[in-house]
Amino acid sequence: MSIPVFVGYKLKPVSYLNQLLPPTKDEKTVRTDGRIPEVAAKSVFTGTFDSVVIATAEDAEAVRFNDNPNDPPGMLARRIVSWLTNRFPGCWRDAVNQPMILREKGNTPNTIADPAKLPSELKWLESDVDPAYFVGFDPVTFMRILGIECQVWNINCPLSLWYCNTNYHDLGDMLLPVRHATHLNWKVVKAAYRLGFQGDDLRRYDEFFVDWEGPGDDPHKDVAAAIFFGVKLGLISSSATISVDRETEPPATVPEDPVVEKKRRKKPKP
Repeated sequence: MSIPVFVGYKLKPVSYLNQLLPPTKDEKTVRTDGRIPEVAAKSVFTGTFDSVVIATAEDAEAVRFNDNPNDPPGMLARRIVSWLTNRFPGCWRDAVNQPMILREKGNTPNTIADPAKLPSELKWLESDVDPAYFVGFDPVTFMRILGIECQVWNINCPLSLWYCNTNYHDLGDMLLPVRHATHLNWKVVKAAYRLGFQGDDLRRYDEFFVDWEGPGDDPHKDVAAAIFFGVKLGLISSSATISVDRETEPPATVPEDPVVEKKRRKKPKP
């Protein structure tokens, strides 16, 4: 059974931005109005997390990760990776692009290979590990910033967690596709969905979305909105119980690097 992992996040520029993009004389006035930091916050290397909220259907509470300015750079990314890999052990590996369905040579394209004939290196594919998939607004940016930050600060992060990870649903891409984004925004999306509610349901809908103007400002509200849209779009069952009413923050102690399980290759027989 696949496990949806709802994620919301707020970004900010890295504290050492001027070391990466030293301002020139002409740029000094530009930086004072915030335009360069605003762009930098949304990019790998120059952006990082201010806060992150994660919720699943199997946990009674959502988890929140807040950046502490007194922590060394990369600490928040280390805590997130540690939580994910311990919460979903065996879900992400060091290798990428490993086929989930193998086909025997000569078979028709729709014929799945016999799992018993899988090479030993790929035996883990038929294990009992429940794959987790991210649901949110631009989860690819979340994964990529997380992975690159771990690379920069020498934090052990499974490669398949942040690169070539196709186990996600991007609600932004589903509801605001790029080709229509020139005249659409989240206010339009909210107004359109509002048409389907009446009476008490309409009142609850308005109360639910009263302060949400789109993703990126409040991870808690983003996760709540992602759950709502996830149910409406059929990504998760309407009977699923996923709550963000309560949040807990994992201990801010320095976690150990997550253990990344690597493939074991059998030595050839003499």
